[in-house]
Amino acid sequence: MKDLLIASICLILCIGCGDPQSSSNTDRNVATELDSKENIGNVEASMYKSALDKSLESMPIDRLCKESKGYNQNEWEGKNACAWAVEKYRIEQHKDLVKRREGMLSLQLNNGAMELQHPTDQEGVSRLYYQFNGYIKSANAFCLLAQTAGMCPQYWIIDRKDGSKTILNGLPVFNPQQDAFVLSTASEKANSCGNEVEYWELKEGKFVKNKSMKPNQAIHDIVWAKDKIWYGALKATDRKVIGHTAIDPAKF
Repeated sequence: MKDLLIASICLILCIGCGDPQSSSNTDRNVATELDSKENIGNVEASMYKSALDKSLESMPIDRLCKESKGYNQNEWEGKNACAWAVEKYRIEQHKDLVKRREGMLSLQLNNGAMELQHPTDQEGVSRLYYQFNGYIKSANAFCLLAQTAGMCPQYWIIDRKDGSKTILNGLPVFNPQQDAFVLSTASEKANSCGNEVEYWELKEGKFVKNKSMKPNQAIHDIVWAKDKIWYGALKATDRKVIGHTAIDPAKF
């Protein structure tokens, strides 16, 4: 259970799925829909766990989650969740670029600051919040979670040079070079979020969708494994893990 909890926390916070109607302003390539039987391979659970453990080496999840028990980020959803303690940790690592002032997240662009405010209703409840997920050095860009209550999450990549935004419909899981990532639009919270796996590459300073496929089973909790291969967990409708799989974009 502990491993599953850590996996869920890590992959929620990593540097889930977006509004199916949203599209990226840098998506110039045509994606291909393929059957997963020929393009998804089985992986031993121990191999998946090893890749997961490696992905956690630079993030003290256990310590941050313990600290979060008394950690209060005020008004918006998840105010005492581990996710906000992790955001605080990440902001401290990039304090020259990112600042948090209660409901205001400020990103330092090359030509000024971009401020994102959590809107609240008359009762002071926020239905939309922004969370800093990391800085992408290779693209000189920020990665944010944009979560609206009752809707599929979105992940935004915001270019520091001009503030342009790329909208992703799932959590981007990068390789170590941060020149490519894989995401899955599948969500444990909402079946309406779809079920697609996408492969994105960095080209001329921008991430563009290179390929995509629709697997037969929903893939969750993706982690980078090696080279250009990622692993993912296959889950049943009751969210129980029923297997693990290798994701090789070369076979899309």
